[in-house]
Amino acid sequence: MEHISKVQINNSKELIKQTLIDTQVQAEMSLVATRPTKIELLDQNGSLISFADFKAFKGTFTHSDEFIIYAKKEFWRCLLQINKDFAPTDAQKPLLNNLLHYLIKSDNSVLDTNKGLYLSGSFGFGKSDMLTALNRTCFNLFGKNAFIFQSASLCVAEYRNDQDLNYLTERKIYGVQKPFVFCWDDLGMEPEKVKSYGNDINLFSTLINVRYELWKQSGLKTHFTTNLSGQEFDERYTASNRSRIGQMCNLIIVESEDQREQFKTKVKVK
Repeated sequence: MEHISKVQINNSKELIKQTLIDTQVQAEMSLVATRPTKIELLDQNGSLISFADFKAFKGTFTHSDEFIIYAKKEFWRCLLQINKDFAPTDAQKPLLNNLLHYLIKSDNSVLDTNKGLYLSGSFGFGKSDMLTALNRTCFNLFGKNAFIFQSASLCVAEYRNDQDLNYLTERKIYGVQKPFVFCWDDLGMEPEKVKSYGNDINLFSTLINVRYELWKQSGLKTHFTTNLSGQEFDERYTASNRSRIGQMCNLIIVESEDQREQFKTKVKVK
C-alpha cells in the first residue's frame, strides 16, 4: 500500500477546502448575475416611482418574471443566512411564497398589501425567521427596511424606562420624528401589566388601539407574530383589540382548522 504522508493529507484538505470556497463564490456570482441590471418600479401608467411612493401605493404591481425570480432568490438567501438549516415544510412553502408577493406588492398576492401581518402559530414554526428574512429582503431589493423588528417584551422594557408611548411607535427619520412601520415579535410573551404613572396598564392593548388609529388615518401598517390561540388572545386583551387586529391585519393562523375558524369568527373577518 502506498504510504500517504501528513503533508499530502494536509494538502488534500486544503484543496477540498479551496474547492468548496470556489464553488460557493461561483454560486454567489451566479446569483448576482441574475439580478436585473436596473430594478424599476412602475405605477399603473408606466412611470417610475420612488420607494417611498411604492410603500404608500395602495394598489399592486405587475412585476417582470425576472424581478420576481430574483426577489425569491434573495428571500431564500436571507432565510439561509438566519438559519442555515432551514428546510421549508409543506405548510411553510405557500406561506413563504405569499409573504414574498406581499412584500413586493405583486398583483399575484393573495394577502391584502394595504394591511399588516398577524402571523400566529405554534413554537418552532419559524415565524420570527420568516419576517426577519422578509425585512432583509426588502433592504436588499430596495435599500430600505420594510419595518422595525422588535420583541414585544423589549418594547415593554423600553416603556418602563422612559414612559414615552410615542417613542414606541415613532422613529426619527432624516431628523424628523414620525410614526413608522413596526413588527412586534412574540405578542403575548410580554409582561401583561406595566406601571404607567402609578397605574397598571396593559401596554399592548393600548398600542394596538394607537396603531389602529394610525392605520385608519394614514394606512401605516403594523405586523405581529404570536403563539397565542384565539382564546388566549381573548383572555389577555380586549374585544376591541381583537376586532381592530382583524381589520388592520391579514390573519395568518398556521394552526388547526378549528382554531383558525374560531379566531376568524370572533374577529368577524370579511
